[in-house]
Amino acid sequence: MCDSDGFRYPNACIAVFARAPEHGRVKTRLAAGIGTDAALAVYRQLLEQTLETVVASQLAPIELHIEGDMANPFVRSIAERADAVIIAQQGADLGERMYRALDGALRHRDSVLVIGTDCPVMDATYLGRAFKQLASDAEVVVGPSEDGGYVLIGATRADERVFQNINWGSDSVMQQTRDALSSVGICFSELDVLWDVDHADDYRRWQKNN
Repeated sequence: MCDSDGFRYPNACIAVFARAPEHGRVKTRLAAGIGTDAALAVYRQLLEQTLETVVASQLAPIELHIEGDMANPFVRSIAERADAVIIAQQGADLGERMYRALDGALRHRDSVLVIGTDCPVMDATYLGRAFKQLASDAEVVVGPSEDGGYVLIGATRADERVFQNINWGSDSVMQQTRDALSSVGICFSELDVLWDVDHADDYRRWQKNN
């Protein structure tokens, strides 16, 4: 576990969800437009940039939740540079994996943010706003994405029902999550809408603005 000294929220945590960068198993929708080799390179770049952003923010300790080979050399290298602990994702689907990450971290943390690696426009200010909302009156904070999903979810308590019966990967994820949060009586807030790099057009948009 990384040292909490120097963090703005030392009793919090940022959990970065990622897949071990293996050829043909990452950014498959992007690969359809730019090729498998290029998609792997882009994925590595996104993963590295995400960790660099989190480290530079100095907001909270980092956990790197990996799906796939935890001994992957690239994963080991970037985790060491980020002083991040590597944890295996556990669960039958994305919802269960996120719930377990939140629930596990909140056993010894006051608040946790879960983010992916597909949103290069997410910056330290955005992450800081999420923590501020959790420090006020929000039990959950969500960062919606343009495609109908979300790029961030943070919480001060974990409720499994928020992650159940969600059509992961669809354009209704955010609305279904709003409905789930409301139905279980959780006070939540939303951040600004951001966008992911999922397809070739997204990649070109990123490169144009980079």
